Amino acid sequence: MYGEGLGYQLVLPPNVFPSGIEEALKFARVENPDLSKVSKIIIDYGHVIAENGPVEKGESIGELVKLPAWMSHRWKIGYHVFVWYDGVEIALSPTLFEQEGPEWTCVEWSPYDGEPEPHDYAP
Repeated sequence: MYGEGLGYQLVLPPNVFPSGIEEALKFARVENPDLSKVSKIIIDYGHVIAENGPVEKGESIGELVKLPAWMSHRWKIGYHVFVWYDGVEIALSPTLFEQEGPEWTCVEWSPYDGEPEPHDYAP
């Protein structure tokens, strides 16, 4: 994990894939995903002060940053999963991947409907 300020990147080692990557790639309209065509996976984190260095599953990566009072949600983490597939960079929502623990919930007052859709960005 490396970064400066409040944004960080977790670079996954070669041939280490998050659970559900094949379904996430299908969601991104990759037909019959072939994991040998994945050259790099990076998870970008924001609104967090992370500790640099290796991390193991289940370990804390740092502390959340308290956002300004005018924001509707002062404690949150933002992140995207970037996958380089067959030479093309694909940005994916973390909600597309399998997880342990509680399910994703849509944040109240969010400009999103809580369901991932291709090219579903806030106006």
